[in-house]
Amino acid sequence: MIGIFDSAIGGLTVVREIRRAFPGVDLVFLADTARSPYADRSMETVARFADAAIGRLTALDPEILVVCCSATAASLRLGHIGPYALPTVDQVTSGVGAAVSVSKNHRFGVIGNRAAVKSGIYERLIQERIPGARVYTRPSTLLDTLIEEGWAKRPETTRIAKKLLHPLRVRQIDTLILDSPYLSEIEKKLLLKAGKRVHVVRPWRVLPRALGDLLARTPDRGRGCETGGALKVQVTDITEGLKERCEAFLKSRVILESVSTGVEGRA
Repeated sequence: MIGIFDSAIGGLTVVREIRRAFPGVDLVFLADTARSPYADRSMETVARFADAAIGRLTALDPEILVVCCSATAASLRLGHIGPYALPTVDQVTSGVGAAVSVSKNHRFGVIGNRAAVKSGIYERLIQERIPGARVYTRPSTLLDTLIEEGWAKRPETTRIAKKLLHPLRVRQIDTLILDSPYLSEIEKKLLLKAGKRVHVVRPWRVLPRALGDLLARTPDRGRGCETGGALKVQVTDITEGLKERCEAFLKSRVILESVSTGVEGRA
């Protein structure tokens, strides 16, 4: 079984890709919907919320942990939480690895979770691999909210995406990391606006490849991946319309299970 964590339901995009790549693996997805979004939280608060949620998830004894939430991944890689006693792959590390492998002029753009970009994790990880690399970031909070509310096809969303990209294009980036899984819903628009000369890294596609590499190194974990696997979707709060939004991201029917992480409040 693989445990997958995100602060919100955008991580179901990653779940969808993992199911496509490994249809026989049992998956448990947990979204901390009672306390999301993590984007405007401090790293201390992100660490407290995420550690409790991941503790709830790992109590189910998964063999591998996948972290879709980039704020949580930043907290993990900066040492605020973890490391956990099971193999872990995360969106930030996977995205950075893919980005540095394709960049030529070492000028990177990142659009994504505000807490993650403010933490400096992208600059840190990229510059560890490429000293002197330039990294320019923009928060995707407004885009994420519009997409979650079903506005992915609205012209207003396209205009906001263009405004977010413009400062990065002016910096002559050659590699763009789309940090948020929500951005998968406007992927084609972003590819068009970024331009043909920019390599676009989509972590929701990179994460399954990182997971595949891990399974390949541990054959026992990969056994049975070709047969039908189960999916359990857990959330910490079921709000009006949540089920329909989850099904839109997952592209299939879903049953939501409400769980508690033991952390109260939103602050």
